[in-house]
Amino acid sequence: MVPPIAQNRTLLSSHPDKVRMLVLETDETHPDTQKETGSFGVILGELLKKAGDEHEPSLGIETTMQYVVEPEGGAIPKLEEIGDDIHAILITGSCWDAHGDDEWILKLMKFIRGTCMNIDRRSGNNDN
Repeated sequence: MVPPIAQNRTLLSSHPDKVRMLVLETDETHPDTQKETGSFGVILGELLKKAGDEHEPSLGIETTMQYVVEPEGGAIPKLEEIGDDIHAILITGSCWDAHGDDEWILKLMKFIRGTCMNIDRRSGNNDN
């Protein structure tokens, strides 16, 4: 069954100064929590939005969420799908074994390594 959070979703900010964050969701919240407060990405996005609103000066937080557990209908993004306007990537915890050899976990690890290498190239750090 494909979870309802498997689609890409974005919490937008109308603030002129904003940080755009990508949350890669590697698990679902409990169904009761899902109904009450939403997915991990929604919870984190709203928490960080509140922090941005209370920051002096205020700062908008825009959160894009993507569920990445492929056996459950998620999809790992391709590096070329991550725009230069993404300032941060947050990966949630999960009940899956991060050191396992599940195909989707290996793909996620490859994505993480590629993202780090891409950041290093853009910043001029070639020490890897």
